[in-house]
Amino acid sequence: MSSSPAGAVVPVTEDAAREAEEHKQRANQYIKEKKFALAVENYDLAIGVNPNNHVYYGNRALAHIRLENYGSAIVDADKCIELNPGYVKAYYRRGGGTPPA
Repeated sequence: MSSSPAGAVVPVTEDAAREAEEHKQRANQYIKEKKFALAVENYDLAIGVNPNNHVYYGNRALAHIRLENYGSAIVDADKCIELNPGYVKAYYRRGGGTPPA
């Protein structure tokens, strides 16, 4: 876990960024296969290697929504918005993290 302040960019090597993308691709495949828990695990790995990529948080939020882990979805959507306020999908997923009435 990084000791950087919230919102601070953590240095990531090219190899680490590549490894994170591999985890993301695996997670994306699990989303397509509706294996949402496995998707979360792989997004966790991607974020562990490269915590600067907003897409990883946004995609993990989607997996959490599918698992009905709404609190975790909101936390991830908020982090995604913090990293990239212009990423529209994050706002959609933030709203999707609210449990149905």
